[in-house]
This record gives sequence, structure tokens and C-alpha cells, in this order.
Amino acid sequence: MNAERPAARTVRRGARLAAALLALALSSIAVSGAGASGADPYSLQIDALLGPTATDLTLRVGGPTQPSVLEKVQVKTWHADGSEGQTRNFFDVPSPGGVATIALSDPVRGDRLETRVHLPVRPQHNLDATTLVVRRPDLTVTGIDLPGDVVRGHSFDAVATVAEVGGDVGSYATVELRHGATTIGSQSVFVLPGSSVAVTFPMRLSQPGEHTLRAVVTDSAPAEWDVAPSSLERGLYVNRYTENGVVATDQPLATQVGVEVLESGGNAFDAAAAVQFVLNVTQPQLTGIGGGSDVIVREGDTGRVFAIDAREQAPAATTATTYNGRTRAQIGPNGYAVGVPGTLRAVQYMLDRWGTRSLSDSLQPAIGYAENGFDTGFFLALTSSDPRSRAFAETNAMFHRADGSPLQQGDRLVQADLARTLRMIADQGPSVFYQGEIANAIVAAQHRATVAGREGRMTADDLANYSIEVEDPLELGYRGYDVVAPTPATNGGVVMLESLGLIREFLSNPDNAGYQWGFGTRNSLHVFIEAMRLAFADRDMWIGDERFTNVPARLLLGDRYLADRSRLIHRETVMCSPIAPGDPFAYGDQSADDSADGESGHTTHFSIIDRWGNAVVMTSTLADAFGSGIMVPGYGFMLNDSLTLFNPTPRRNVATGNPGANDAAGGKRPMGSMGPTLVLKNGEPVLGTGSYAGDFIPSVVLNVVLNRLEYGLPLQQAVEAPRIWGATSNGDVAVNPGFADQIQPLRAMGHRGPAAGGCAGNMAANPSGGTAIGSTGSFGVDLSDFSLAGGEDSVRLPDATTTIVERH
Repeated sequence: MNAERPAARTVRRGARLAAALLALALSSIAVSGAGASGADPYSLQIDALLGPTATDLTLRVGGPTQPSVLEKVQVKTWHADGSEGQTRNFFDVPSPGGVATIALSDPVRGDRLETRVHLPVRPQHNLDATTLVVRRPDLTVTGIDLPGDVVRGHSFDAVATVAEVGGDVGSYATVELRHGATTIGSQSVFVLPGSSVAVTFPMRLSQPGEHTLRAVVTDSAPAEWDVAPSSLERGLYVNRYTENGVVATDQPLATQVGVEVLESGGNAFDAAAAVQFVLNVTQPQLTGIGGGSDVIVREGDTGRVFAIDAREQAPAATTATTYNGRTRAQIGPNGYAVGVPGTLRAVQYMLDRWGTRSLSDSLQPAIGYAENGFDTGFFLALTSSDPRSRAFAETNAMFHRADGSPLQQGDRLVQADLARTLRMIADQGPSVFYQGEIANAIVAAQHRATVAGREGRMTADDLANYSIEVEDPLELGYRGYDVVAPTPATNGGVVMLESLGLIREFLSNPDNAGYQWGFGTRNSLHVFIEAMRLAFADRDMWIGDERFTNVPARLLLGDRYLADRSRLIHRETVMCSPIAPGDPFAYGDQSADDSADGESGHTTHFSIIDRWGNAVVMTSTLADAFGSGIMVPGYGFMLNDSLTLFNPTPRRNVATGNPGANDAAGGKRPMGSMGPTLVLKNGEPVLGTGSYAGDFIPSVVLNVVLNRLEYGLPLQQAVEAPRIWGATSNGDVAVNPGFADQIQPLRAMGHRGPAAGGCAGNMAANPSGGTAIGSTGSFGVDLSDFSLAGGEDSVRLPDATTTIVERH
């Protein structure tokens, strides 16, 4: 509120004072003295206000003129018990404007003052009046009432209650509500003696967190007993969102545990830790401490975003030719496919840096489910028929019934060895896994193989030396949003972002003005396919572990590179295969063929946001279902087969310029496809998403991102909507039935294989339910009202569960 000019405030205060004095009539008696003519035009009104140090006797003379001096004032005191008090005379009392004030030291509350005033006019005038001594008003703020739940940006009322506690005299005053150095509002009030008034201040606060509001009473008229401004402070917590969070996972028990953590005061990092460990128990074929993870996190208090690379790492003895000439299927069910696991390191890092709970506390729900058992879910029952579940004795025994048949949905699964392992980690920390007893068991277990000579080469040193990478993520601007995803060695982030950037540049190219566009149309699906083909071609050439190769990930996302590359996408025709990779190094300095086989992989993803704006989008995996098929004997957890993701045959070729970015090497992380994704607007999270789907992850995630940012679909609809997906630069793609009517129009454009007369990949239909690809559990934030939303992909994966955590 702007300060008023002093002159204006004086006028207003004077007007209020005059009005307030009328309220003293109940305790004042004014008597006009008789003049010589018998009809004296002069009158006298008095009041006596008791203060902490003196009683102020105020005299007001009315008449034809206002004397500037009263020749004589006589004041006689009568005590409340009827006894006579002191009589005093005052001479030549200044009375500017006819108003005089005399400070009396001895009267007390309830005394009666008889006053005679001699006016300096002729004929002689004596005016008489009587009044009682009353206590000055005393205003105080007795309360500030606020709503129980305040959300940033939402309007609410703060109600300050101001009381007059003296009980004798009412008062006019100004009530102000202040927020720090800012005055929210100011209102004039009149408070009756011994009563109170409520003053309402409509307001809105844009910043979440702790705030202090202060109500202050000033400008009392008459002046207060206590001359210091009366005030009261009230703390206020402004919530960031209308709800307390969202937990979206692929398994209901994991979702439930995450919700319980948030409801009990834990943050998103605490919830993520508990969820990840429960998923190890309830989806042991997909994820766990024997695998790796990619994570995007956002700090709620700073808004900083980080990428955590906890992917599996090749043992030091691995060479570029370790897998020479073999397929992924041949490499997988053997110990030499096992990479050094990273998921446990990632969870511990998140808890140490951002969590509020211990690793031990985070493990307890998972220990309970492993020890006491749980009912087998849809996806575990479905995948228990996978051949890898029978590759080794311990795995076969755990994931099949006594008669050897696969687990069925609803079967009770108890994992006593896994419970013991998790309890060891809870008691001893990650060191027992990377350096102690469990590490020794991992090394021994990965010496197994289904084919002689394919035993693992991991050593105790490989485990002890493992570390995660924490770095700035990749980022791309799209329609005012910032889309954030992981850095390589995973290709999920760069492929999804490059495809999104190519679509952006195609649409912004003036040559494409008027190109009909919309969700699920022939044109939008065509550009989707072509953009991904270009990105996959770049992936196959350039993406690998950044610690070993100069990976030009950020150059691939540069505006000039994307603009030039997008010109290869034509409005009505299809690019013929093979598609050559681009040369991002021609666009700046920075410290592939089509052999991707399109395996779906078996991964799990979850998205969590809490009431403070902390966010975790985490994808974790064993690579294939049941990983390598090796369960660590006596410890109950599966080991990954992520090293199948290296180029089986080395591609490094100086003559062609192929850097062999994804060739195997000791200590190197293979190129995975995980793509946890966070979308921000002006630093605020608006979408967290990701998916399982193996090589198809970039395309599956791109569907959801486009559905929200390009087509404006509500989050649940964006998650459930029909999808298109692919994994290679030749353009083989599949679609859900919702897009089936576009298959023939797209084939007519050229999206068909050579056998059908085309020069690229082919279109195919795929079912919409059951095992349809991907599960994109997501959270969303509506920045217009800061409400939270959840997207549940249970149409495709019945186990998928998303819960919005309400505030009670």
C-alpha cells in the first residue's frame, strides 16, 4: 500500500477524532453557563481520559468566537465514594480554536470532575460542565484467522480481529496487514468500548513455504492507553500444490508404499527409495539391486535438476571382441552378460543427498513383503513363462509352481533369501553389497553360464570400484517448455529429444506452413516416424558411454543441426533406407547401422512428485526379463544381462569415421534405452514420465510428451491414448488399433518395406491391451491452479497404479 501524504492523513485523523469524541457522550455531561442577557450563545463540553501517567482534561468552547486563551479554569474533583477531592485553578490556558487540554496528575478512573471556565469576553461569562474520568481506549489484535489449507496463487481471506479492552471508550483506528515489508491492505474501523471487530483482507501469495503475516493497529482516535502500535504475528505455510503428491508405478504394492511415505511426511526421494526396493520384491523379473537405473531428479527448494546414471558397467576384463559375432539372445543367459549393478548406489545417493529417512527405514516395507509374501501380479505371472526363468535352478524353483508350471496371478510368493539380503543391507549398508559378503556371492554367481566359455569376468575390484555419475541432464525447448532427459550412455534421452526437436523444426519451417496437423492424423504420424528414423540413425553412429567416447549429444540437439536435419523430412514422401547419420561435429566442438533388433526388454518405471516440488522419475532394469537368468544362490535376487546392449561385433572404423561409441570395453556402460523424462515450464515441473519398453522406450515416451505439449491432451488421456513405436532407422513401426485407420494411408505414402514395393520399414498393427508395449505412469502439474494429476497406464498393464496423495 502506498503511504498517504502527511497532510491528507492529518485531515482524516482529525475528522475521525471529532467523530470519536461524540462516542464519549455516554460518560460526559456538558452544561452551558448563563450570561448576563440570560441567553448565552457560548457552550462548554469536556471529557477526561485517563492515561498511564496523567488524565487529559479536554475542554471545547463553542460560540460566536473561539477564544485562544481561557482566563481561568477551575477543576473540582469528587471521588467515586462521594468524598470531595482537590480543587485546582488554572490561568491563561491556551485554547487554539477553542480547544484546551489540561494534564491532571491525581484523578482516577470514576472520579467526577466539576469544571468552570471563565471566558475573556464581556459581559462576564462562566461556563460549567461535569464529566467522569474514563480510561483511554486500548486496542489490541486478538487473532488472525487463516484457512487451514493455503495454496500458492489461490485467493484466500486473512481475518484480523481487533478488540477494545479498556471497556470505557470506543475508538477509530487503522488496521493494516503486513507481509514482511509489504502492506497487503489497510482498513479504517471503529471499535465500540469492550467490543471487537473483524477485518477481512483478501490476499494471494505466490511463493510456497513459510510466511509470517502481521496485523497492526495504528492511528487510534482517541489516542490509545498504550501508545505503541498493537500488533500480532501469525505464521502461515503456503502449499506448493493443491495435493501432497503423486506416486505412479507399475505395481500396486509399490505405489501404496510410496503413498504411505509421502503421507507420513517423507519426501519424493524417501518414497522413491522405498518404491524401488518394493519393486525388487514384487517385480523381481524386471528390476532390483542386481540391475541398473537412470534417474532424473528435481530439488524442490532450488529447482535444480540432475541426471543420475546408475547403469550397469562392464567388468574390467571386457574387451571390444568379448561378444564378437553373437546375437543378444545368445549373449544373455550367461554370466558374461552381467554388468556391475548400480541401482543400490543410486538409491543410497538420493537418500544421502536429499532424503529424510535412512536406507534401513526405506528397506523395511520390501523386507516385509519378501519375508511374508505377496500375491503374484499380472506381469510377473505373464513373464514367469519366459525361458530365462528356467535357465538356472534357483530361478526355476522361485518362479514356478511345485509342478513346474509358471506362477499364476494370485499365487503367494515368499522370498526368504531376498528378505535376508535386504536385511543385511539395512544393517550394514551398501558396503556389504559392493565389498562384503554379498559382493563375493555376486562374483561367484556370475561365473555361471548356459554355454561353456561365456562365464562372467567380474571381480571383487569391479564391484568395489563402481560409482554412479551425477550430471546436468540433456534439455530441449518445445513450445515454451523445457524437456529434460538423461545423458548417454542411455540413448533414450537423446533419441526422444532429437526426435522432438526435429518435429519442432519441421513445424516451424515456413515451407511447411498449412501442413494439416493433429493428434493421430496421417501427417502427424508420418512426421513422427521420419523424425525418429533420423534420430535412430544418429544414435547408431554416435551414442555410447561419454566417459569413453566423444559423444556429441548436445550438438545433436542444437538448433542449427536440428533445423538442417529436419529438412530431410518431406511432406508427402518417405525417406528411403538406409538413412545416413548426420555430422553434428560440423556444428560445433564437443569434449551405425540398423542392427537394433527391437526387443521389448523388461524394465520398470515410476514417477513421483511431492508437496515440496521434489520430483523423481526413475527407470530401472535387469535388461531382459529375469536378466541373465542367474539368481544369486542363497541371496534371492536376479543379476542383469545389460552387457547384451553393447555392439556384439565392434563397429569402430577409422575409414568410415564410425567411432564405435557402443563397442564393449572394460569399465564401460552399454548403450541402453531408458528415458525418464521431466518437463518444466519456467523452472516448474509440469510432467514426469517414462516407460518400460526396451529399445522402444524413446518412441513410447515421445508419444506422451507430444500428447501433452503438442496436442494438449489431459494427462490420463495422454497416457492411455493409442501409440506408435519403433526402434530402428529403417522405419519399422507398430501402432495400437486406435491408429489402425492410418496404416493404409501411411503405406500409400511409402511407409512399407521393399517386399511391398517400398524403400523403408513397414507399418504393423499391435493389440491395445495385455502385453501392448509400454507403461507410462506419469504425474502432471497444472500451473493455472497448481493442482496435481496422475496418469495410469493400467489399460496396457493391469498392475500399473497411480495415486494422487490428498491433503487431509
